[in-house]
Amino acid sequence: MEVSTRRDGGQVHVTVAGRLDAHGADRLAVELEAAVTHGARHLLLDLSDLEFISSAGLRILLRFYKQLKGLHGSFVVADCSAPVKMVIALAGFEQLLGLESVSSDADVSATRASPSAPGGGTVELGAAVYEKFELDLGATLACQLVGANSLARQAPLSEADCRTMQFPAGTVALGIGALGQEASACRDRFGEFLAVAGAVAYHPTDPTDGADVPDYVVQSGAFLPDVHVLSCLLCEGSFAHQIRFEAKPDAGSLPLDRLVKSCLDLTHSNAAGIVVLAETGRVVGTALTRSPVGGAGAWREAGKASRRFPRSTVLVAGIVAREDRPALEGLVQPLGRQAWPCGWLHAAVFSFCPLRTGRVELQEAVGSLFESERLLGLLQVSGGRDDGPEAGASEFIRGTCWVGPLGPIQSERGRR
Repeated sequence: MEVSTRRDGGQVHVTVAGRLDAHGADRLAVELEAAVTHGARHLLLDLSDLEFISSAGLRILLRFYKQLKGLHGSFVVADCSAPVKMVIALAGFEQLLGLESVSSDADVSATRASPSAPGGGTVELGAAVYEKFELDLGATLACQLVGANSLARQAPLSEADCRTMQFPAGTVALGIGALGQEASACRDRFGEFLAVAGAVAYHPTDPTDGADVPDYVVQSGAFLPDVHVLSCLLCEGSFAHQIRFEAKPDAGSLPLDRLVKSCLDLTHSNAAGIVVLAETGRVVGTALTRSPVGGAGAWREAGKASRRFPRSTVLVAGIVAREDRPALEGLVQPLGRQAWPCGWLHAAVFSFCPLRTGRVELQEAVGSLFESERLLGLLQVSGGRDDGPEAGASEFIRGTCWVGPLGPIQSERGRR
């Protein structure tokens, strides 16, 4: 069997010739998987020189049809030899695959699946292309600091500083906490956590109990997971904007600080809450190695370990800014080698999976990610300014950002 591919704009043409049997199906799967991994969402198959197709080959066609449909893409058999066309029809796949004869590039373009919702036009900024969707114009995010002194690491922590909180789908929270039935049982396990769209991911620090294995709980029906929180930033409200982005092929990826700056520019925001669901080249950051509950030196003794995850899918959330704001003092850090933009971001890192294009519902996308992919880690994203193991910025390839301008930040001592 012979397989060749060529890219035509946003579409990849795949030509298959010979016999698509079990052996050939494995090879075709590798070729199609590579195309999808590198961003292809519209695949056009030319099977006009295919002599034979087995059930193994049919399964591969069905698999990628379903996958691309789920990604808001398209998978079309554009031309087909008579014997293969008969097998596909008898198998009941003719309507499923949209089997049709296409004889020109104009006809091929007409077979592409349309986006799920119209965007606000495409904009090129630097090394990436962006598409903006308006969600709730004028909306802002109300933010509250819980355990603000602990966030600044100015006071010792004890179990008395812990409170039990729940984070429903309309909230975003990040900080230091733990999952467990009783707060008293979490003393040695407190670590970074992230709550987005009803899901909570957390990195326990107890070396004797599931060392270095992240954990998570997802909202289900009326059930909301309890999180035992030492300190956190809680954001509530609606996101005003959704932004799709993709790095240009010649750039390959987009550093975190440039992505954040573009999102702030496109939404005309100086400070914002942000959630990013993206395919990455790498993500770098740090995570606590020891629970900070204890004596006066607990924060210093807890320490942090550098972490780096190559080629993965990440859920990132937190706050970002591009200019000094007193309310953010002590909370944010540079996201690149320059002083601005700054941010406080946590990332849940998952095994790699291709993401859908077009407009995406946040809760649906987050739920699907936790359901289908393996959670690999939870970290505080760093700016890659140091020369240590985490040196180098996190690099994003494509994905979706939800952005909401920040309102006043409340703390336990009042407005900041």
